[in-house]
Amino acid sequence: MTNTRGRTICFIDNSYIFRGSYKHQWRVDFRKLVELLSGQDPIWQTYFFASEEDPPNSDQTNLYKYLKMALHFEVYLYPLRKRQMRCNACGNEWSSYSEKAAAIGLGATLVSLAYNNAFDTAVLVTGDSDFLEPIRTVKSLGKRIELAAWRDSIAQELEMEASTGVTYLDENRHALEREHSTSLEPTRSVKDDVSDNDRLSKITGDREMNHIKKD
Repeated sequence: MTNTRGRTICFIDNSYIFRGSYKHQWRVDFRKLVELLSGQDPIWQTYFFASEEDPPNSDQTNLYKYLKMALHFEVYLYPLRKRQMRCNACGNEWSSYSEKAAAIGLGATLVSLAYNNAFDTAVLVTGDSDFLEPIRTVKSLGKRIELAAWRDSIAQELEMEASTGVTYLDENRHALEREHSTSLEPTRSVKDDVSDNDRLSKITGDREMNHIKKD
């Protein structure tokens, strides 16, 4: 079969995966994710964009080391911005976490690599409308765009820009779900919790999760 993708690079928006995982109550195995998205055509490189607490916690650090050393991802980390919010009507207060910097980093890297002709196809794991204009720019340069996203949280206008059908994460749970204990987790610290998703949910609590957003 002819490889119609050409040189393919994958871009992962960790914040988007986290929010969907929290909602659907299962976690994505990143190795399985890249294998699924590769199909018969190899992905040359995977770029992973995430936010990091200050100071970083050990769970996050172990995850990022695992992705870089075991899976050979290019890991881009940005500060997780925390703001105290207050409802003027009821007086309730909560912490709001903004991951805007990571989104900007992903968009800028996508466009920069496209201008440098570093790929023919970009596979984006996101459904956020923030990436609409970067995607349109990349397509104007003659590049293909593929999307992988949660079916219930993908912007319609983004979905319409895909060069092929969207891969829906929730419809591939059987192929993507991370097991509690697998041989893919090389150290005890990573095995205990390879995902920063759990750590962040512990910090914010269920109620505060409603206020996590990109703004």
